[in-house]
Order: sequence, then C-alpha cells, then structure tokens
Amino acid sequence: MPARTELYVVLTPAENSLTVTGEYSTDLFEAATVAGRGREPAAVPDRLTADPGAPLSGAGDRGEG
Repeated sequence: MPARTELYVVLTPAENSLTVTGEYSTDLFEAATVAGRGREPAAVPDRLTADPGAPLSGAGDRGEG
C-alpha cells in the first residue's frame, strides 16, 4: 500500500517513553533516513533531563556542526 502523504509522523507519549510512528513515500525517502529522523524527537526528553540547567534553545539540536 503506498503512503498517503510524503511523510507522516505521530509522536505518542506513554508513562516513561515516547513512541514515534511514521509513514513515508519510498519514492522520496530511504528507510534508514526515516528511522534516523524518527529517533531525534524521542531523544529530546533525554537531553532535557540529562542537564536540567541547560538552555531549552538547544534541546532539539542533533549535535551536527
């Protein structure tokens, strides 16, 4: 079944976790790319709790420079 959109992502919070579910067009994206991008939002809470004194402005950074 083809994807309904180019990229569709749902973040579902649970008590101690965050589930990322996605649907994507295989004509536009490779599985490894989507999987890597799916891990990014799930890692933000870990970064926030690892250093509670850090500014929120960098919480979404992926560490790419």
